[in-house]
Amino acid sequence: MNYVSGVKWNRNKSGELQSYYHIKSAIANDPFEWERKGKVAIDFKENETNIARPSVIKIGNKYFMWYSYIANGNKYRIGMAVSSDAKNWQRKDNLSGIHPGDQWTKKMICYPSIFKKNGCIYMLYNGDDFGLKGFGLAKLKN
Repeated sequence: MNYVSGVKWNRNKSGELQSYYHIKSAIANDPFEWERKGKVAIDFKENETNIARPSVIKIGNKYFMWYSYIANGNKYRIGMAVSSDAKNWQRKDNLSGIHPGDQWTKKMICYPSIFKKNGCIYMLYNGDDFGLKGFGLAKLKN
């Protein structure tokens, strides 16, 4: 299991509280007894504050995780990481395949949820203001 874990709170330059959280991993042999050792799955890069909402899917012999992240004081973006064992992840945010841009995702795009349906892979996601005007559906191309 991958989950969001709070790290700290700071005051930013304008005096507002700023949260910091990243993604950690836990393992279990059954749904009720999770072993959490504090292993960070997706950690901060320089100038990042929040990494959230991991969604993992296996494609072929690799695992792919999509998540939201905030960098350089901007709004959320969707990043992606790859793993061969679902334990050790390599960030490849530039390959996430989805970015802000249309009329309801001009400022931000966040909270990906990945699923398979009829042999295709889809992503549900939120746009500006955490999805105030709804959510989007994207289909993975090859």
